[in-house]
Amino acid sequence: MKQFNSIESEVILEKLLDKSGGNIVELRKLRKLQHNILYRIIKSRSAILGKIIIFVKKVIKKITFWYMKPICEQQTAYNQSTADSIESLEEKYIELLNDIKENDNTTKYLVDKVDALEEKIKNF
Repeated sequence: MKQFNSIESEVILEKLLDKSGGNIVELRKLRKLQHNILYRIIKSRSAILGKIIIFVKKVIKKITFWYMKPICEQQTAYNQSTADSIESLEEKYIELLNDIKENDNTTKYLVDKVDALEEKIKNF
């Protein structure tokens, strides 16, 4: 297997090369997660400081909104493009598998035909 600079790259390759048939499920998950949403509900699990934490988070969100919005839009566009590319690759992969099966069947038919002709020649 090829050596990678990061474990993330290796894991991504292993998932892409997964032969278990889980690719369609992974593609559906990818499609659900392709939109990077900037507008999220701000929550806090702290009962005592919850309102203060929420207020501070909202202030930080409003201050950084102008900076984060283009980044989220770019990430969403990238995610959509990646999902489209993976879907296209998967379709081509299935198409190639079907072509291979068809070629195997044709090869078997031709081998049987050649064997039959050789048998006729021997008996002639």
